[in-house]
Amino acid sequence: MKNIFNKAIFSFDNILMTIASFLLLISSILAVINAVMRSVGLGGFLWSDEATVILIVVMVFLTQPFLEYTGAQLNIGFIDNFRLPDRAKTAMEIGRGIVIMILLGYLAYYCWDVIQRSIRFNIVTPVLRFPRYLLYGCLFVSFVLTVLNWLIKIIGKFGQNETVVEENDIAVACDTAGDDNDKGGIV
Repeated sequence: MKNIFNKAIFSFDNILMTIASFLLLISSILAVINAVMRSVGLGGFLWSDEATVILIVVMVFLTQPFLEYTGAQLNIGFIDNFRLPDRAKTAMEIGRGIVIMILLGYLAYYCWDVIQRSIRFNIVTPVLRFPRYLLYGCLFVSFVLTVLNWLIKIIGKFGQNETVVEENDIAVACDTAGDDNDKGGIV
C-alpha cells in the first residue's frame, strides 16, 4: 500500500516537473524574442515581461513538491557531514519534515484566504489582466502537495528497516565498484 502511494506521488510530481519544464521553455522563448526585438529597435512586447515573470513564478512553485520529496531541495549541508547513526539521521529528517509541514500548512491556510479575497475583489495583474487567484492557487497547490509528500515520506520512514538495508547494500556495492585505483567513493 505504501509503495502505491510513493509511486502515485512520484508520478504526479514528475507530471508537475514536465509542466514546469514547458513553462521554463515558453518563458525563455518569450524573453529572447522580447530582447531581440528591443535590441533591433522594435520596442518589444509590453506584456512579455509580465508573462515571463508569471511563468517563472508558477514554474518555481510547481517544482517544490518534487524537490522536497526527492531531497533535492536546498538544505543545511553541514548536517550531512556529521557522522551520525542512521536513527539520528532519520530522526533529523523526520523533524525537518514536521517543521516544513507546519510552516507550509500555516502558509497554505493564509494563502487560501488571499485566494478568496482575490476572487471576491477580482484582483488581476496590471498588463495581462491575469487573475491573481490563479497565481495564489499555484502556491496553495504547491504547499498542499509538499505537505502530502512529506506526510507520505515520514509515514514511509516507519517500518523501513528492510529498505534501509537494501539501500545500504547498494551504496556499499557502488562505493566498492571500480578499478584498483578507485578509493571507494568520495575521498
